[in-house]
Amino acid sequence: MDFDLHILLRWIVEIDPEVIYIGYDNYNSKLPEPSLKKTELLATTLIDSGYDVRLKTLRYAWWEKPGT
Repeated sequence: MDFDLHILLRWIVEIDPEVIYIGYDNYNSKLPEPSLKKTELLATTLIDSGYDVRLKTLRYAWWEKPGT
């Protein structure tokens, strides 16, 4: 699901999870997905902040054109 980066990061800091899994829908449900760039920024920010991030399926969102 798409997200507001600043709000989601604030929630994650408040929750302080041990492990964070990040990945896209694998079932072609056409959920409102964030762009790949936005998802990568979330993952990088969390990793740089010391969180244990486990990346799952990362790809261009169903609505994105590769390379944009």
